[in-house]
Amino acid sequence: MDVTSESILNNSNDYTANYGTAHIPIEEDAKNDGLSPPRMNTLSIAAILSNAFTYGCIMSTLFLLILPIECQRIEKESNDYYSYTVRKSIALGGFAAIAGLTQLISPLVGLISDNYEPRGGAMQSFGKRLPYLILGSALALIGLSGQLYSSAPIHKLAVVPSDIGARPAVVSPKTEILGGAWVQYTVFYTLLCIGLNIAYTVMLAMIPDYVAHTQTGVANGTLALMVVLGSLFGFGIFHVFGQNLFSMYKIYMVVSLSSAVATYVHVLEREKVLSSWHSSGGDDGGDEEEKEGNKSAANHREAGVHTHPSHDHQVQDKEESDVMFNDIVYSLLYEPLLHKSKKEILAAFWIDISQHRDFFIVTMSRFFYYMGISSQTFFLYFIHDMLERTKATSNPEATVALLAVLGQMAGAITCYPVGIISDKYFHSRRKPFVYMACILLSLGYLSLLLCSELKQMILSVSLLGAANGIYLAMDTSLAIDTLDTENESDGEKGGHSYSNKQQFAQLLGVWGVFGFIGSALGPLFGGSVLFFVGRRNATDDQFYGFSGYECLFSISACYFLCSASSLFFVQKKSV
Repeated sequence: MDVTSESILNNSNDYTANYGTAHIPIEEDAKNDGLSPPRMNTLSIAAILSNAFTYGCIMSTLFLLILPIECQRIEKESNDYYSYTVRKSIALGGFAAIAGLTQLISPLVGLISDNYEPRGGAMQSFGKRLPYLILGSALALIGLSGQLYSSAPIHKLAVVPSDIGARPAVVSPKTEILGGAWVQYTVFYTLLCIGLNIAYTVMLAMIPDYVAHTQTGVANGTLALMVVLGSLFGFGIFHVFGQNLFSMYKIYMVVSLSSAVATYVHVLEREKVLSSWHSSGGDDGGDEEEKEGNKSAANHREAGVHTHPSHDHQVQDKEESDVMFNDIVYSLLYEPLLHKSKKEILAAFWIDISQHRDFFIVTMSRFFYYMGISSQTFFLYFIHDMLERTKATSNPEATVALLAVLGQMAGAITCYPVGIISDKYFHSRRKPFVYMACILLSLGYLSLLLCSELKQMILSVSLLGAANGIYLAMDTSLAIDTLDTENESDGEKGGHSYSNKQQFAQLLGVWGVFGFIGSALGPLFGGSVLFFVGRRNATDDQFYGFSGYECLFSISACYFLCSASSLFFVQKKSV
């Protein structure tokens, strides 16, 4: 499935550089300063980060639209044909818990990816990240296929026996009743979440691995844009297919496969570019062991050690097949942890503050952001309780969906240009934009307290969406930039050390987990405040009174201010 978008970049004339047999487009203003690799064009960046489109498409519509419908089916079938009932609220909460718990795999996968050493020509051309992205995409496809199969009414359901208490049998035990298999569905849903988290984690690590430092803002603006476009695409497809879940699962599979293929093709091209750049003398601080190995091989050839060409090809073919098998079974999944102690593996779930102080502060800033943004969970209740009852607000669920789409569209307008502006005109500084975004988010949530009509809330949500787009464009950029603090002492002034092995995936996995913790604790704390304060002055036709929403949104505004103010403690001046 081809996804096209109009580029906002101007003066981006490309030329084609010939690296061996591959013709790869590189931006004309690439600077070969010995520290930064050739720049990438916007299409290549979008292709490498296309998994973000898949993530946005699946995760947004899955939780807002697909799972609530599936949970209604689970409740009805368990009530009709089993001796127990799985309530839809419990089922939905369970699915949310699974989504959160599976995120804990991200730091572990990051650690494995960071320590993975590809062997053999074929696997070396994949780099350190691509094999794991392929693995994650494969697990996601298996999970989606299983969800499609488990959701279909083709499975024989249990029948309530006639001798259970005073409850009569619903149907005759001889009657075959077909429906979805909710236990199997849960298993495959878990597999989907694991696959998405694996793929998304290694995709984030591809930004510092492949993108020049001067394009970090553009890359993360593209990342945010892909997530937003994926969400809008998912909502649009759901509307087109009219709640046909089977069609949605098939669309998910096509999108997931397409993004994996796009990433595969462009990562291979980028690996060739970087390989040629290294071999031509780029980033002179290269891997000394690799240089010594090349020197030893050259000396070996000069000593006159030769073999028959056909024998060489036979040996090479055999070694390639053996390496492929070993990489898949052994070196890809086991060897990266072979020399790691239990303490080192457990340490993958935390950040060494002594080494990555600035990165830890940025991670905490992200935690406060997700604590604040999670208040949108209660928009449904706010519409019901605070807005004037009109035809437009008679269906709060539909109104929430409309506001979600409008907010996403506003974010799509701001996220990409902000990335470009940050790189080109602010010398890759991110904090000023985060300050602006957090202030606008605080004002946006406070403005909700002044809303009594839907039109007013649309303006507030549009402001929140635009500010959210600004924040998301700078969020990952800040994390990646602060991971390079230790490199400044080497004279790189904030640039990525492309010659050294990047150890970013594990830390970015922890960074992602903190976002989940914030989005999980935010509704828990906010919901408690809304309940205990809002119930005091609620009328008969309200869930909660104005005082509850006043406290809820004011606390959210404070969270955003904490997110911004925590960045004052970042020591690195160039961010």
